[in-house]
Amino acid sequence: MKTVSVIIPIQEGDTECETLLKELPKILPKEWEIIVSKSTDKVNRAKTLNDGVQKAEGEFLWFLHGDSRLGTNEIQKLKDAVLSHPNRLFYFKLEFYPKSLRMKINSTGANLRSWFFSSPFGDQGLCIRKETFLKLGGFDETALYGEDLLFVWTSQKNGVRLYRIDACLKTSDRKYRKNGWFKITLLHQYLYWKLAIRHFF
Repeated sequence: MKTVSVIIPIQEGDTECETLLKELPKILPKEWEIIVSKSTDKVNRAKTLNDGVQKAEGEFLWFLHGDSRLGTNEIQKLKDAVLSHPNRLFYFKLEFYPKSLRMKINSTGANLRSWFFSSPFGDQGLCIRKETFLKLGGFDETALYGEDLLFVWTSQKNGVRLYRIDACLKTSDRKYRKNGWFKITLLHQYLYWKLAIRHFF
């Protein structure tokens, strides 16, 4: 059985991860490990993730956000994918909670973007072999944002193919509720295309 290190970046003071950290040990295989990598406002997410990788002992790295929600079905789907296609970069389909029409629009857009533009985001549970991750240089710590997308694109540029797992990873809609659905949706689109243009052109 392939061993997996689950790496969860946590911002100092954020309690949203408590549910995930409580439920994960109940559903993960015993040989998998959970690594919580904490950060402050002075440390960006890329460095927080890379710091977590340095502690990882598993053959594969699975990056989860603290507000992710999943069950045994998602775990089994990932296990099957890793065993059958170990050299891929894996990601899940996205679903928001609580459910609403607006967030359904966003999740549909995210899943179409991931499929047609080969651009899954970090909240879709990226998973990759640790050896491959290190060869690719890890997450870009100089990036002010979008380190997940940059890594996805760099992986593909270096011959690593994507593999979409046929299961949904749920993520919270909290930032949309806090800052406004239209504002955050528009901001994400702007940042995505700004990053894509800078990266590819």
